Amino acid sequence: MLPPYLYKYTSFDNKKYLHEIINENKVYFTSPNYFNDPFDCKSNFNIGSTASDIENTREFIFKMLEEDTSLSSELIRAIVNRIGSKWDGNLIIEEFRKTLANRGIYCLTNKPDNLLMWSHYGDSHRGLCFEFSTTPNGSFFSNANPVKYTDTYPTIGSYLSWEDCGDTSFLVKSQEWEYEQEYRIISNYAGHLEYPKELLVGIIFGCNVAYENIELVTSWISSRDTEINLFKTSTNKEKFKLDISKI
Repeated sequence: MLPPYLYKYTSFDNKKYLHEIINENKVYFTSPNYFNDPFDCKSNFNIGSTASDIENTREFIFKMLEEDTSLSSELIRAIVNRIGSKWDGNLIIEEFRKTLANRGIYCLTNKPDNLLMWSHYGDSHRGLCFEFSTTPNGSFFSNANPVKYTDTYPTIGSYLSWEDCGDTSFLVKSQEWEYEQEYRIISNYAGHLEYPKELLVGIIFGCNVAYENIELVTSWISSRDTEINLFKTSTNKEKFKLDISKI
């Protein structure tokens, strides 16, 4: 079940990026090519061995490439014919991964108080965390899906539907990343997408945030006509945990 809110940790290093989220209602979907995990979105592809397997894979590759809006139909057919003439397993995997790399992914989490996330993505607790609403159903952030964590490297093939292949490729990661409790929204292309501004409902500042950065964000949200609640984390005095208080 999708949680009522999803969160995005970030730093103050790129203030243009922050301003886009807060005042232009845009979020940036990143190509998997730029992810920090070299295994991410790089599933193995099971081609099969029979004549039927080969033909099914050719058709699958064609449908897959049709999803790539940056390719013309002529180029798609040329790629499929090239793959079919050589029938090189490595070539199929290469073309499949190129297509995946053209997709855009927006990564979120259901945890606003994760110590490691604040350290790794929130600039050692000097950054901030956006709080987005996932309601109503069918709204922008309700399209997020949870990542599954496993020790088994994912394998896909033409025996799966394109949707299932996409889920396996984009939504399966190593158990080493399970602490992130990640959710992902998938787009057909990388780049900016606009979200309904009322879905940004909160901003949480890290416990080491600079006061001038709080002032900066406060000045930005003053021009908005939808409410954004402001919070700040603090270190708990008894446990290794963060407390979140409204400011």
